[in-house]
Amino acid sequence: LPFKRITHIGDSFYMFRLIFMTFHGTPRDDGLHAHAHESPRSMTAPLVVLAVGSVLAGFVGVPPGHGWIDGFLASVVGSHAVPEGVSHGLSDGMLMAISVVAGLVGIAVALKMHLSGRLGVESASTLYQLFKRKWYVDEIYYATFVRPLRRFSDGLWNILDTIVIDGFANALGYSVKAFGWVTARFQTGVAPTYALWMALGVVVMIYLVTFP
Repeated sequence: LPFKRITHIGDSFYMFRLIFMTFHGTPRDDGLHAHAHESPRSMTAPLVVLAVGSVLAGFVGVPPGHGWIDGFLASVVGSHAVPEGVSHGLSDGMLMAISVVAGLVGIAVALKMHLSGRLGVESASTLYQLFKRKWYVDEIYYATFVRPLRRFSDGLWNILDTIVIDGFANALGYSVKAFGWVTARFQTGVAPTYALWMALGVVVMIYLVTFP
């Protein structure tokens, strides 16, 4: 239960930080701010519908477990009773009141930081750097996965690709080149030389047939 309330405080703080910085803060780019304009009706109209729904839609489940939506979906999902101990002995009204108070705390913190000029301002504090660095998830991911995989890939490239694969391909090419160089020595273009090799070939064949 306390962790949920902390989440509620963080959510309300983040949303109202966004509101204060967007609509009540100082523009970061005067050029862009000078050309800012309202969105067309094709965008604002759906947002209005969503805003009304976000405010009123929750009432279809009031009272909890017996609201209109519960009866509407009962034939599909059935009736589900809330297990004992889930509410930690608190009534539904008390839980809603705690959630509202948690939200107001987040709003108050965002408003105080906005009025003091500290909202959106860089800070050297450890907590600020922790949040700014997103709990150092990117750094941990890079050190745990990206860097080892990159080193492993570099090793494959330097050893398997450069030495083994390229070495085999180069050795095959050099072998063909060497074989061509050797056979080219016999292609002199001189007829007596060809006749000599033919004679030697005949002698070798006679020898192989005569003395198997």
